[in-house]
Amino acid sequence: MLMSGCNALPEQLQAPCKMAVTLVGGQMIAYIRSHLRESPRQICARFRLCGASVEEAVEVKQDTPLCAPCQLGVQLVKDYISKPDEELLAMLLRGCDALPEQLAAPCKMAVTLVGGQMIAFIRNNLRESPRAICARFRLCGASDAVAIKKQDGPLCTPCQLAVNLVKDYLTKPDEELLRLFLNLCENLPEQFQAYCKMAVTVGGKQVLDLLRANLRGTPRELCSRLGACGRSAIAARKVNPFRCALKCLGEGWNIQKVMALIQKCKRDKACYVKEIGKDKAECVFSCFQ
Repeated sequence: MLMSGCNALPEQLQAPCKMAVTLVGGQMIAYIRSHLRESPRQICARFRLCGASVEEAVEVKQDTPLCAPCQLGVQLVKDYISKPDEELLAMLLRGCDALPEQLAAPCKMAVTLVGGQMIAFIRNNLRESPRAICARFRLCGASDAVAIKKQDGPLCTPCQLAVNLVKDYLTKPDEELLRLFLNLCENLPEQFQAYCKMAVTVGGKQVLDLLRANLRGTPRELCSRLGACGRSAIAARKVNPFRCALKCLGEGWNIQKVMALIQKCKRDKACYVKEIGKDKAECVFSCFQ
């Protein structure tokens, strides 16, 4: 019933509402059963959903869609800060599952990438507001990191979030960052994981070079240049690159074999020619253009 009630809220508050119900709904119901005379406002304040933090829970136009859920997550971590990091991270991931599909994957990516650091920061800065903490980790504030537009493809939102967060880690070795990207691919819906891993394997180093050369560019601009956002993303969705590659390669091939080939040859066309022949190599390359 509470989940259904979340759907009646303004769009920018539906996701934080569902996250709150997922994370503290059971405790709230148990508390209400034992405190029927307490006012709704008092109960909501007890669960940090009313009071001074309310203003922070309302999404500002320039904020990313993950800003409000992040603030709720930070507040809940504060309330359960005595629990081990593993339990807190699991709680945040459960909260991600309550978000709309287009935000669930970016949320899990954010928890995977900066969740541990965020919890450590919260432990040492309990008086800092949830909004300030989320802004520190680039999830609130004047940013278009995960802006969603109708013409965008399925990898646009995750791409922008990854670009926005990884900017702080560009001093790390390429191999470490590429492993991080591959781990983030695991948090996407299953139908996009293979494509994401292929993109990282084939073009990951180019992406890192692009980020290092354009640190002032917005995540959306960079992801548009990479073909993950904008009209080009829709065009990319019309042809499944793996189905195209399987058609080129013929009988005896599957997605796992295609991924193994890509991981071996990456962008080395001569390697593809050696492994599968010139004609098939040309065909496979055209699938991923």
